[in-house]
Amino acid sequence: MADVVTIAARHEDPVAGLERELGAMGQSMADDHGRGDLISGVPERCADMLAARRALRPAIAALLARAKAAGAVRADLEESDLAVVVAMLADVIEITESTDAALWRRYLRLLLDGLDPVRAPAARRGAKRA
Repeated sequence: MADVVTIAARHEDPVAGLERELGAMGQSMADDHGRGDLISGVPERCADMLAARRALRPAIAALLARAKAAGAVRADLEESDLAVVVAMLADVIEITESTDAALWRRYLRLLLDGLDPVRAPAARRGAKRA
C-alpha cells in the first residue's frame, strides 16, 4: 500500500492520484479480505497497521492538499474523511462479494463523485460536521 500511496501522491493530476490510490486500496481489499479488515478496522488493535497508517499520512496529506489547491475536491474534505471513505468501501466489498465481486467499483465511483466540488450536491457543499 505504501508504494501505491507514494506514487499516487506524486501523480501529475491530484484527482487521478486520489482515484488511483482509492482504487488500488479497493482492489487490495477485494483480493484479500484480511487486508480489508486491517485497512478499515481499528488500527489500535494492530501496532503494525497503526505504524503503517502513520507513515502514509504525509503522502496522503500532500495528495489531498494538492487536490484542494487545484479545486479538484471539496474544500471541506479532510484526511479523516478519506479514512471513512476507505472503511465504507471495505464494507461495500464485503456486502457485495457474493453477488457481484466487481460491484465495489461502482460504489467507489459514487464516493469519488461525492468528493468532487462540481458533482457533489450544491446543498451539501461546505456542510459542517456534526
